[in-house]
Amino acid sequence: MKSQRFVVEGRDVYVTWGDKSQTVRICTPANVRGTWEHEFRLDIGDPVTPERVGSFVTVRDLIDWLIATGARREQSTKRAPSRPLVSVVVPTRHPGADGGLNAVYLPFTDDQIRQHFCTVKGTDLDEDRHLRYYLDSLARLAAHADLVRSGKRLSDKDVRHGRQVEKDERFWIMCALMTLYHAQPVDERAHRFGGLLARAGVAAPAHPTWEQALAGPMHLYFEVNLPSPPSYKAWLRNHLDERVLIPYLREAAVAARFRVEGATKVDALLIAPDTGVAVAFEAKVLSDASTSTLFDVLRNQIARNIDVLLEPNRTLLSPLNQRRPDRSCLVLLTPGVFRDASTEDVHGGRLYSWLMRAYRDPDDPLLRRHLAHRDPAELAGVAQRLGWATWEDCNAIVPTACPWLGHVAPGEANVDGR
Repeated sequence: MKSQRFVVEGRDVYVTWGDKSQTVRICTPANVRGTWEHEFRLDIGDPVTPERVGSFVTVRDLIDWLIATGARREQSTKRAPSRPLVSVVVPTRHPGADGGLNAVYLPFTDDQIRQHFCTVKGTDLDEDRHLRYYLDSLARLAAHADLVRSGKRLSDKDVRHGRQVEKDERFWIMCALMTLYHAQPVDERAHRFGGLLARAGVAAPAHPTWEQALAGPMHLYFEVNLPSPPSYKAWLRNHLDERVLIPYLREAAVAARFRVEGATKVDALLIAPDTGVAVAFEAKVLSDASTSTLFDVLRNQIARNIDVLLEPNRTLLSPLNQRRPDRSCLVLLTPGVFRDASTEDVHGGRLYSWLMRAYRDPDDPLLRRHLAHRDPAELAGVAQRLGWATWEDCNAIVPTACPWLGHVAPGEANVDGR
């Protein structure tokens, strides 16, 4: 049995070639061998070569390629047999006075966080698979703060690794939206989210106010996988020559047949089942919108999010199957500097700035070109359901939503909540 380690997007990836199968295991951000965030198995002979695994720039692209080539996701119970997660993390994380995981970046308890992940299909949800990511990151932040206090000289790499949480979109959006969701009084939850959506420039679909559109039970979920639209996958299979430029990827796309695109992970999804209204949030801190998927070099991230929201999800579990495509909105959530009028002349210096301005203009044909597989009637009204909010907007609704904005210099005592 042969095993080899690769590094993809800062993550250790271990590939093992056996007599009957091959496994690909991707570490959590802590990069502890045996603590896996993703595990896949393929039959022997499938195209897992060192050259191909090592060629991927992002973990998402690697996962999409594995799924497309027929890899089976493993539900392993051997995530960290010799190092139980709690015994590693709990002593090094420093909660706030309210018992949250971190007083600044995630002032919520394990149990509160678990409530905001949902099963998409089937019955097996490993909430702690998501939770482990946050615990690992906070453990590194706390360890970094300890090193700073010890006076040890740290390299730039040490700082980036230890303080990754400070620019981590998953932390930013979870803290901001959970704060809006759990703030008191609870019966003003719809009002708070309505205020954020109004700031984003989105009108309530099919209702005069957001309070009415979000009436009844309201659910907030993170990292929700929404299926790729069948119409897009069928269209792409007929356009591989123009959309898949690299020969070996084109070969893999042909072999993948209908699996030419995996599910799209929505950063956050707010859904009101009684009205069918839903709002997906795409979070950005420093990163830009991705410009392609594994196979389609012209499939940008914003268009992909819009596309999955236009598809009904009747086969998903409740409440996801109660979302109505014609009442589904997409809100981009970024730092204010990229949206401010002062940056209009350069459109914020981000691709998503150009895309959002074009997509939100009902007279601009760009979205119709980017979703060429969609009937124009399906795109009618989409422009009015797209919005752009900022982290500063969240703070304007609830001042503690993003407490790190304007926070003290990094490395000081309260970086880790002490």
